[in-house]
Amino acid sequence: MVETAREQWGSRRGFVMAAVGAAVGLGNMWRFSYLVTENGGAAFVLLYIAIMLAVGSLRDTLIASDVPSPPPNIRFCMIRG
Repeated sequence: MVETAREQWGSRRGFVMAAVGAAVGLGNMWRFSYLVTENGGAAFVLLYIAIMLAVGSLRDTLIASDVPSPPPNIRFCMIRG
């Protein structure tokens, strides 16, 4: 088994800032959807989620169509592990 070098954070402060940013962002998403549904905007939240899923799916489709698929023997090796 060949071990490859793994990327690391440049500093502890950078890691902490990224973790805090992710936590705050997730907290804001959670609170926003809760407040909107509590104030009668459940239809807006459902529409927002549907649009985000559609945009994400479209983006993935467009990205995947630009990437050529590997030859069959490589694909088999990737599946086998």
